[in-house]
Amino acid sequence: MAPSYPEFQKTQDGSLTIFSDRFQESYHSYYGALTESIHVYIEAGLRHRFSQTEGPLRVGEIGLGTGMNAMLTLQAAEQENRKVSYVSIEAYPIPPEMIQELSRESWADSRFEKMMNTPEGEIIELGSCFQFSWHHDFWPESVPFQQLDVLFYDAFSPNTQPELWDLNACQKAWDCMAPGGILVTYCCKGDVKRNLKEVGFKIKKLAGPPGKAEMLRALKLV
Repeated sequence: MAPSYPEFQKTQDGSLTIFSDRFQESYHSYYGALTESIHVYIEAGLRHRFSQTEGPLRVGEIGLGTGMNAMLTLQAAEQENRKVSYVSIEAYPIPPEMIQELSRESWADSRFEKMMNTPEGEIIELGSCFQFSWHHDFWPESVPFQQLDVLFYDAFSPNTQPELWDLNACQKAWDCMAPGGILVTYCCKGDVKRNLKEVGFKIKKLAGPPGKAEMLRALKLV
């Protein structure tokens, strides 16, 4: 049965999050949804990888959710004039009325609704720098990525969905990434760190966004 969605909830930086009744967890931090996405995924992930390499990047995301990470990636790609191919997997896509409401958020531009209403599995171009697609499926049973330069690991927490963070899931993440690729996530639990290390990642703890002491960046060195 698909989850139900109550009303949006405003976070401390003024941006919106959604609370999932099914998983009893919010999509983003109550300390600031937009602040968290920028800190964890854009700055520690995307822009960090931009600084290390030239040319186009392949970015994967576990949990399309509200589309915030994808939208911010599109905007960062244009700011840096870098081509990005973005692929996301989402088991429970949000309904159209929520997409419409999110389109009024400060971080969403005129292309947001087109992006979020892209037919599942179809690849679209949004501007000259950004290619987007998404897959309606379950991670890690389905792995729609290969040779990723950056992986945004934005699944619900291990307390809620431990199977998305176990050794098998971490191995799938390793397998779908290119040498030198990085995985970034808000989660810094001991079990997750051990699993990432066991499959081969070199992990680094970084300062977390507001409300979290630490986050993780994991590097695929081969």
